[in-house]
Amino acid sequence: MSDGSGISKCVACGYIPGPNEMITGITGGAASEPRWRCPNPSCNWWNAYDGPARDSRVFPRRRRIDLASPVEQKIRAAMAEVESLGADVRLTNAAIKLEEAKDLVADYIEAHIKNPEPPPPVDRSQQQLTDGSPVPEDRSHTELLPDGQQKGYVVLSPEERAKGFVRPVRRSYRHLKCGTVTTMGQALAETYARDPKFYSGTFCCHCAANYPLSEFVWSGTTETVGS
Repeated sequence: MSDGSGISKCVACGYIPGPNEMITGITGGAASEPRWRCPNPSCNWWNAYDGPARDSRVFPRRRRIDLASPVEQKIRAAMAEVESLGADVRLTNAAIKLEEAKDLVADYIEAHIKNPEPPPPVDRSQQQLTDGSPVPEDRSHTELLPDGQQKGYVVLSPEERAKGFVRPVRRSYRHLKCGTVTTMGQALAETYARDPKFYSGTFCCHCAANYPLSEFVWSGTTETVGS
């Protein structure tokens, strides 16, 4: 090429630029270190070199992150402005490492968040009280205390809850009749998240009584508790 970069196509997207489309400049403080930007609108990626040893190092084009998003456009614009001022080679290296890190994040999101493995079916036989004691056969734990709460509440065992949740772990809910928000313990919240249909009713701290789940929604939402 007449610009001396020795590049015939973009290694990120494969675009072959015309003779007037290459943009050259200086990075690292030496004229022998050209930089260029791919003129393909769907790529528009910056590349920087530090001699022949780094000719194969480029900013990789990520497959799963939208490069046309406003955030990505701002990042590329900022990098372009910095390079136009004569960016140090160390900054270029840092930018490359940043892009590699973003690739790793994208891989993790795709493997573990977007397509997580569903938890196994719940085993409701794995029960205990919130204090860790066995569920009494005589159901004495259902005896009501002066404040209206039961003497003890049944939850799934820690081992069963650790198998995974099918709903978010939420600790607070609102009683539709009185508008009061009640907050429960972590073991109870995780039992709801593991098995939303485990309970048929719950307690309101204002009304001091238990009511059907249909009278409650998760705090900050319109979603019925247990749905």
